Amino acid sequence: MKCQQISSLPAEKRDGDAGLSRPRNCRAVRKANTLVVHQAVPKRYRTVSGPRLEWSDSRPGKKMKAIVIAAGYATRLYPLTENFPKGLLEVGGRAIVDYLMDQIESVPGLDGVYLITNRRFAGHFERWSAGWNGRLDIDVIDDGTTSNENRLGAVGDIRFAIRARAISNDVLVCGSDNLLRFRLKDLVADFRTNPVAHICVCHVDDPEDRRRRGIAVLDAGNRVVRFAEKPDKPESSWGSAAFYVYPASTLKRFDEYIDSGRTPDAPGHFVEWLCQVEPVYAHRIQGSAMDIGSPEALDRARREYGRTSAQCSFPEPDRRNSAEASHGSQGNARK
Repeated sequence: MKCQQISSLPAEKRDGDAGLSRPRNCRAVRKANTLVVHQAVPKRYRTVSGPRLEWSDSRPGKKMKAIVIAAGYATRLYPLTENFPKGLLEVGGRAIVDYLMDQIESVPGLDGVYLITNRRFAGHFERWSAGWNGRLDIDVIDDGTTSNENRLGAVGDIRFAIRARAISNDVLVCGSDNLLRFRLKDLVADFRTNPVAHICVCHVDDPEDRRRRGIAVLDAGNRVVRFAEKPDKPESSWGSAAFYVYPASTLKRFDEYIDSGRTPDAPGHFVEWLCQVEPVYAHRIQGSAMDIGSPEALDRARREYGRTSAQCSFPEPDRRNSAEASHGSQGNARK
C-alpha cells in the first residue's frame, strides 16, 4: 500500500476526502488537519501529514502487548533480594522497573503490560502496580514457583504468561532488571518496518564480556545468521540485551521449543533455536543497557543515578482508592 502526501495533491483534491485518490480496500478518516489512510487488512498503518509518515494502528484488539519478566530469584544479590524483588530495588530514588515502564509507555500502539513474577514476590509487585500512575495498567501474573530450584526459567515464564492471558498479539518482551540508555520505541519501529522476530544488540569491546552474553552473527541486512548464549569462543562482537519483539505468529514457537525438551532458562537459548527455524533480525541499539546482575553492578548504578541504598517502600494500598492511597508516599519517586 502506498500513501499519498496531501501536500503533493492538487488543491481540489486536498479540500475533501471524497476527492482523494487512494488504494482499493482503504478508508480515509479526517482528524483535524490530518488525513489518516487505513487499508482494510494491512500489515502496516501510516498517517499522512505533510511529508512525514507515522504509525496509526486501528486493528481492534490487535495492539502490541508487553511482557515483563520478573520471576527470577536474583541469588547473586542475596541477602538483599532474598525476600524482595530485584526489579523493585531503588536506584536514583525510583524502582528499577519504574525506568523500564517509562520506556514501555513511550511505545506507540502498545496498550497492555503483563508482568510475570513468582509466588514469593507477587505481593510486592501487586502493591507496586497499584501505585503506578502511568497510562497503562499492569497485570501481575504469579507463576506459582517459590524458589530458585523450582523456577520456570525466563522462556518458561514467557510461555506461562502467553497461556495464562491467552495472548495473541505482537509482544515486546523485557527483562525487569535493566536500566536502559536507548529507546525501546526505536526497536519497535524497526519491527514494524519488518514484522518478524527482533532482538537488540550492541557492540561489545571486552572479549571477556562477550563470553557472558548472548552473541549474534549478523549478515549485511542485520538478519541473525547464528546466535550463541554465553559462548566460549564468541564469533562476533554483537552482544544481545534482554529486549525482544515477537510477532503474534511466533508465539506458538514457545510451546514447540519447550515441548521438545530444550532449556527454558535464558531467553538467548530460545533465540539460538528460533533463528534456525524462522527469520530473526537485530536492532542495533544506539546506547546501552545496564544489567543489575550483581552487587557491583547495583552499586555502580546507584553511583551513576544518585546516592541511595534503601529499598523502595510500598505501603499496603487502600483498596477503596488504591491509586490515591499510594500516590502520597510514592508520587515523588515516580515522577
